[in-house]
Amino acid sequence: MWKFIVGTVVVGTALYSLKKYFAGGVCRCKKRIDGLVIIITGATSGIGKALAYLLAERGAVLILASRDVEKANIIKKHLTEIYNTKVYVKKLDLNSFDSISKFSNYVNDEFQQVYALVNNAGVFYHPQQLTEDNFDITLQTNYLGPFVLTHCLLQSLKKSEQARIINVVSEAHRVVHFQDLLNLTKSQFLVRPHIHAYAVSKLGLVLFTKKLAKEVSDKNILVNAVNPGNVETDLFRHFPFLNNAILFALQWFIRIIVVKRPLEGAQTVLHAILTEDISTGHYLTDCKVDLPSAVASNEELANQYYNLTLDLLKDKFNIHSKKQIITNGKLGLKPTENSKCYINITENNFELSLLTEIGFYIVGESDSEIQRLLENCLMTMHVGEIARVTFNLKPTYIFIIELVNFETEDLIFKWNAQKKFNLAMKHKTRGVELFHESRYIDASCRFGKGLKIVCSIPIEVDPPYVEIDGVCLIDVQNLKINLYNNLASCYLKCQQFQMVSDLCQKIFETDKSNIKALYKYGVAMCELHDYEKSQRTLLKLLKLDPENRAAAAKLKLVNMKVAESNLKVNVMFKKMFNH
Repeated sequence: MWKFIVGTVVVGTALYSLKKYFAGGVCRCKKRIDGLVIIITGATSGIGKALAYLLAERGAVLILASRDVEKANIIKKHLTEIYNTKVYVKKLDLNSFDSISKFSNYVNDEFQQVYALVNNAGVFYHPQQLTEDNFDITLQTNYLGPFVLTHCLLQSLKKSEQARIINVVSEAHRVVHFQDLLNLTKSQFLVRPHIHAYAVSKLGLVLFTKKLAKEVSDKNILVNAVNPGNVETDLFRHFPFLNNAILFALQWFIRIIVVKRPLEGAQTVLHAILTEDISTGHYLTDCKVDLPSAVASNEELANQYYNLTLDLLKDKFNIHSKKQIITNGKLGLKPTENSKCYINITENNFELSLLTEIGFYIVGESDSEIQRLLENCLMTMHVGEIARVTFNLKPTYIFIIELVNFETEDLIFKWNAQKKFNLAMKHKTRGVELFHESRYIDASCRFGKGLKIVCSIPIEVDPPYVEIDGVCLIDVQNLKINLYNNLASCYLKCQQFQMVSDLCQKIFETDKSNIKALYKYGVAMCELHDYEKSQRTLLKLLKLDPENRAAAAKLKLVNMKVAESNLKVNVMFKKMFNH
């Protein structure tokens, strides 16, 4: 009998220890947050629901953001009955930028400030489909939606003495590479495994955390990513291995031990909200600072993906500006590329007031961030419309703008090749001037515009493929290569080496011996630590142009790096075979 008792105690102790181990860390902070406004997405189940109860207990004012308003109202009723705290319910669908806009407008208008935003909502193993905004549903729910929502709410978060942004991520981000993230982001129709899409979206969210933490470091906002671990939630409802009742029953005992309950999964999120002993830009696991993957820790990749996301969203949602209509205009056409807009602006800023003195603005002629935001705004306005506009730059600009009238041309797809070619050349010329002024971002915008225009010139003409609308096709091809090269030069100056690599490879599809592209590609590969590829590229360049001093100097450095790398490999092999 005593053996049975001892055995039971030993086994029970072992199982309890395992359960405690897998349950992870516990938030020890007892701080109260009475009256502080906290937004939780995905608050009707799992971690979000458990977190709502934990925060309500500490006096927080909660905004439950959910697609299922009815379910959220049930939770609201329960919370107010138990904790007598203020709880607001608002519909939010991260698969709709329109829904995000309405939600953020509600928050910014109704609340003086927001203390914390918890980006918790997500999907896992969802069947592949596109949202109403034509993005992959997993990518938009887990990454693009939180990205846009966060930027829309920065205005309210900045008003808090020390706000918090918590992005709920996953260890799954470790199993994918940066190229996987780029592939899915650039092609929403890419056929991919469901788990792969989830991992990619979470990698994007970790990179976003790193970039945003740096962007708002002077705004008293702490931005951190939280890995809650393996938690028993509705997130797995689409996963065949877990939504099958028989299979689920067979693994119940293991799940009791190794899978966290929602209350346990919410502990690290709670810790990130409450603790004072934390800085910004961290990856947290079990209430402790942890290290994400090497890819997720790379600042250059975080910058690159952030810029790619901005470019991806620019036609869908402008996160840097906000427009509130004061007076509706006359329904009809809106300004497009090359439209001459007659405007009135009430603003003391020199750059904007100058436009009012001139009396008009031509869409497409922007050479600064303010002007680019202005033309994006103008392209959404009707004649006679008056609007209050906010540009979320440093500093913030708030002004009233009126679109008095505009003169427009045919839409660009109706232009002939000669007109497109001339405009692309104009953008290239202006881009070169800006580049020489060291205004690399402004120059890249000009080169990018020119590239988009020249790429729209159709080359499917009858043989012998010499010209179209009076434009020699060889001139079109040369202009395209020059624009790719110039754009790569801008990214090289901005140390965006992966983008340099991508652009140079576009050139190599047409001209494998382009000297300028070979040099930039060789430099980019060196900076990306692919020394052998850099060495091969620079050697090829020097065969074509033996007098190229810049390439020769760079090759000397690369040769040293290759020798160092080979030495390390040799030492490693010696150690392996000596043991």
